[in-house]
Amino acid sequence: MAVNGVTWKWMTGSLLSLLLISGGAWVRTVQNDVETVKKEQKADRDSSATSREKVGVIEERTKRTEEDIKEMKTDLKELLRRTPR
Repeated sequence: MAVNGVTWKWMTGSLLSLLLISGGAWVRTVQNDVETVKKEQKADRDSSATSREKVGVIEERTKRTEEDIKEMKTDLKELLRRTPR
């Protein structure tokens, strides 16, 4: 049955084309969102790796400082023992 020269097949085809175009646009949007999340995750991993390196350096410096303090304390104790009272 044709209304103004448009059959139901043409209407169905037009609707399906619209659905495909809309679906393609939606998939592209989701793909962009996924790429954005991947980039953010990579940046987070990089920053956490950098933070871990910095923490390691700070822990090493703290350890060396504690060792220096212990050494200074023992040196001071020995110096105090040697000095006459």
